[in-house]
Amino acid sequence: MPQHYVSPVWVYKYPFELVATAYNLRFPKSDRVPLMMNSVVLEESKTDVEEIIRRRCQLRADAPWMMRKISGIEAVFFFWTNRVNWKDRRLHITIKNETFSSRVFITEICIFSVHPQNPNWTCYEQEATIEFRNFFGFENQAERLAMDRYIQQVPKGKQVMEGFISDIRKNKIVIREPYKEPKPEVREQPQAEAAEPCASKETPPTERFFQRKGSQQKKGSHGDLEKLEQEYIHRFLGDLSPREESNLIQLRQKIGAQREKIPDDAVLLRFLRARDFNLEKAWDMLCHHLTWRKHYQVDRLIECWEPSPAVRQFYSGGWHHHDLKGHPVYVFRLGQMDVKGLLKTVGEADLLKQVLAHEEEGLQRCEQATQTSPGAVSSVTIVCDMEGVSLRHLWRPGLRVLDRVIQVVEANYPETMGRLLVVRAPRIFPILWALVSPFIDETTRKKIVVYGGNDFQVRNKTKQFVKKLITQIVNAAKSGKCGGVFLFIHVFY
Repeated sequence: MPQHYVSPVWVYKYPFELVATAYNLRFPKSDRVPLMMNSVVLEESKTDVEEIIRRRCQLRADAPWMMRKISGIEAVFFFWTNRVNWKDRRLHITIKNETFSSRVFITEICIFSVHPQNPNWTCYEQEATIEFRNFFGFENQAERLAMDRYIQQVPKGKQVMEGFISDIRKNKIVIREPYKEPKPEVREQPQAEAAEPCASKETPPTERFFQRKGSQQKKGSHGDLEKLEQEYIHRFLGDLSPREESNLIQLRQKIGAQREKIPDDAVLLRFLRARDFNLEKAWDMLCHHLTWRKHYQVDRLIECWEPSPAVRQFYSGGWHHHDLKGHPVYVFRLGQMDVKGLLKTVGEADLLKQVLAHEEEGLQRCEQATQTSPGAVSSVTIVCDMEGVSLRHLWRPGLRVLDRVIQVVEANYPETMGRLLVVRAPRIFPILWALVSPFIDETTRKKIVVYGGNDFQVRNKTKQFVKKLITQIVNAAKSGKCGGVFLFIHVFY
């Protein structure tokens, strides 16, 4: 299966003319690009507005030493086409392989353009496709290996450009001035003709075009824009690898091509993480979630949902501000909840609606925390107080409802739990844990911290925090602040 890579938008805080000049410093070869061995110009066409240069470049084979020895290939050749439009301030680069072109198809497209909000900045986009055909039965493995090697070189590209820009300023290399439209010749019109109505009162064709273009952009600005800036990803989504960034952008493009509304980027990232950034599996999971959300009218349900008095009084769970890393904290006192009585009073449907309402509120709290925290906040910390848990909580209908709730939450709210803290676990908990833990995947198991008395299943530095945490939970419960009043909990992990 062909491997595809799409980069976020990188922003160079320099004018386009400076960046375009810096890019061309790599030809015919440069010490800053060690892979570039040589390049020869095949075709060249230049005007005041546009330049097109087609080169044949010799690159050092970026492969392990043993593979180069076995194949006997130390260099590969690519066709490198640069098309720059000085009027539109846009540089379009197309790179295709010549070596092994009958078996291997490598295409790379790079675009430099003016930042839409700052004309003195330059945006950079990059995408690549690698496909192997008839490669001795190792097509998939070779494609993945080649794409991994390619992605490793991606972060170095910006460093190379910054180095070239530094060379321009250090060596005082002259750069091209921004393109200016030639002034049209002004002809004097006879007085009679000047007095007649003319087309000048109408909107010029260029202005009409930009008005239409602007209206289209405004219409599509609700979420179908396919570009994400690197700084935005780092600030609001966290530190992602180049492959993870590429999969996020590809998932965004894929859903944007089929649906009018695109979920938030943080939501897309959760589904990708739930499927180990497998694009196809994340896409299937996301489609099922959106279908479920539309079928059960979850958005309308959450807006109109008001818990019954019984749920308000006997459902022992609530939000308690956030931890030191900014994650919202949810405290659930399972041992103090009469599961049997609550189910017989309100039913399974209302209990599930209450859980969904808390899940949606958790997403909103994460979004708000991201706005106020220095980094991205994408998950919550859950504290489960097990004091009072006994065999009566193992009521079979209650366990069936619990199983249904877990299935719905795992399928539609993945990767929302950052850490689950089980405190004041009873004596029967080790037996229950030994029975349940084999069915929990390793990733989820690492998020669970268990405390019962003086026995810890976690590292020692967690002890102090757990003791403080238990005291605060007990005090909050006794004072009646377990529902509406925020409780600041210090979490160290």
